[in-house]
Amino acid sequence: MSVKDKEIIEVSDKHVVLRTVLFIALIVIAAAAFATAIISIGHKDPGWQIIDASADADVPFYSSSIGLAYYMEGSSSEIRQSVATLTSLYSKTLKRMYMLFDSTNEYSGYVNLATINNNLGKEIAVPEEVFYVLTDFYEKTLSGEANLFNNLPYEAEQALLNSQFYDEEYENERIEALRAVCGKRDNFSFEVVDSEKQIIKINVSPAVISVSNQYETGSAYIGLNELYFYYMTYLVGQVLAENGYPDACFYTK
Repeated sequence: MSVKDKEIIEVSDKHVVLRTVLFIALIVIAAAAFATAIISIGHKDPGWQIIDASADADVPFYSSSIGLAYYMEGSSSEIRQSVATLTSLYSKTLKRMYMLFDSTNEYSGYVNLATINNNLGKEIAVPEEVFYVLTDFYEKTLSGEANLFNNLPYEAEQALLNSQFYDEEYENERIEALRAVCGKRDNFSFEVVDSEKQIIKINVSPAVISVSNQYETGSAYIGLNELYFYYMTYLVGQVLAENGYPDACFYTK
């Protein structure tokens, strides 16, 4: 095709001003729509707010089993501020309680359940929260309401529930053996050495250690087991109430 055979497209120069105005109007509308969408993402209506604990690389699972919801009223900005404040307080408090009552892992600067499990038979000064929970849990053990020393079979049962591949016969044998040895109160001792200084001493018998070694359970002899949610939410709830959030609603995840 020669140059003179090519089609020439002409753009009309009519209504240039109108087209320019419409183009600008479309940009303004799009920008307004975008701004509205951004604002609506952060908008908070009065009602129940889910409070998500902040992620923590050092203790990644501290909020994996407990959730919090809180009913809030006020303007969107007021609710957003309350959510931010409560999130910070909740995260800090829940993380502390998780570390205090971790029966397996010790943490720098903390005397926790793992510290006790790794120092059987020794006198240990524990934090106020740990002292309260252990003495209360022991009273429940003596009355038959619960068993402070049931942690090994409890964890074995939980591991079995969350596992898809296992030897059913072996696991049942393992759980029954742990139940039998942990169900005997004489196999454990709990002593309050000094209530004012919150010094305690816990020990387990060679029979418990032998069965634990046989079935490779680790040394988490003492733990909150079936009362984990009960004690954790009680302690966290107390701190939230003391800081102006008395109506916390906790739920299991």
